[in-house]
Amino acid sequence: MASKVKGLDRLTRQLAALPNSVRMAIADELEMSAEDLADAIRRAAPADSGDLRTSIGSCEGEPPKTSATGAFGASSKGLSRWGSALNRAGLLFSVFAGNNKVFYPRWVEFGTSGSVRTQRVGARATDYKQHKTHGRKARRTHPGTRAQPFFFPTIRAWRKVLRTRMVKAARKAAKEIAALR
Repeated sequence: MASKVKGLDRLTRQLAALPNSVRMAIADELEMSAEDLADAIRRAAPADSGDLRTSIGSCEGEPPKTSATGAFGASSKGLSRWGSALNRAGLLFSVFAGNNKVFYPRWVEFGTSGSVRTQRVGARATDYKQHKTHGRKARRTHPGTRAQPFFFPTIRAWRKVLRTRMVKAARKAAKEIAALR
């Protein structure tokens, strides 16, 4: 004897509609959050010439490839094994700093160490060594730069806010789907 469940077609409709609508709501929220995070990082970045601030941005998917070794970005792809699944679902958004012109964001974020070269007394100017011993004169060639963190501290400060936004967006989309008649 077959039984008939009242409202089964409505439930099937709701369950079928849930993933796409939730995915779209989360993708929209992720895009807005990535832009907001990039703006916050831009405000926190030191501005000598302004090039560093203009190189900070956000995009869907992985950060753009650049030949600069000092450019970096943050996305969930490198952070977990779920990154490729997020990328396939269209839910991977990245925030990055640096491009082919601005090659130094990593050095600003973490600083650089100074370099000291030593020369033997009376030796040729080209006979420099990197070690320090007695009987040598030291010459500072680069004093180093102090770290001016702007990228990762901002991400850490925004992490809880971004997570809350995602949960609210998913909950709102689920409630809207559940309200379908």
